Amino acid sequence: MKKDDVITLSIDLPEYGLVSGKHGFIVAVHEQPEPSCTVEFLDRVGNTLVQLVLKPEQFKIMWSA
Repeated sequence: MKKDDVITLSIDLPEYGLVSGKHGFIVAVHEQPEPSCTVEFLDRVGNTLVQLVLKPEQFKIMWSA
């Protein structure tokens, strides 16, 4: 997991309007208190929908920068 990697969400997050399969990209990697990443999700025109801290089991890397 690295900054700018493209991910696919593995779970639904209805409270944010995100469903499994939605693509996003990693904007930060965190090691403490546990491994996680801040992931940004965009709308169709490139506006930020939401940035979330996700655990590695909640997404799959689709493309590595």
